[in-house]
Amino acid sequence: MSTRARAVLAVMLVLPLLALLACGDDDPAGPGGTTDTTAPQSVGTDPTSNDNGVGVSEEIRVTFSEAMKTSSATGNVTLSVGSVTDLTWENGDRTLVIDHTPWPEGTQVTVTIGSGIEDAAGNALGSDFVFAFWTDTSQ
Repeated sequence: MSTRARAVLAVMLVLPLLALLACGDDDPAGPGGTTDTTAPQSVGTDPTSNDNGVGVSEEIRVTFSEAMKTSSATGNVTLSVGSVTDLTWENGDRTLVIDHTPWPEGTQVTVTIGSGIEDAAGNALGSDFVFAFWTDTSQ
């Protein structure tokens, strides 16, 4: 076999191999084979909805069904009274901790977690999550 024929044969054998290697793993499902398309849900709050006697400076905790994209909380948490001063995450990014300015005593506080908050896979909350409670009075 001539040198030229060997070179052509080598190219014909190597090209398909290079094409396969160039494809890479573009499967969005990842190694498990399934894609997370389920919207996260709130599975608990502290204080709880309709709670009474909540301390005027007590942190608020909202726990979700799965790990969340922490940056998506910014701009998606509002209070009817006072303002949010800090958002942090606990429990493997499943529990959002909300710090705030102190509330007046004997006041109903409504917390709204906007539908724009997302889980780690990018699935948004199905709709706004809203709950309310009452602050303590010193009387």
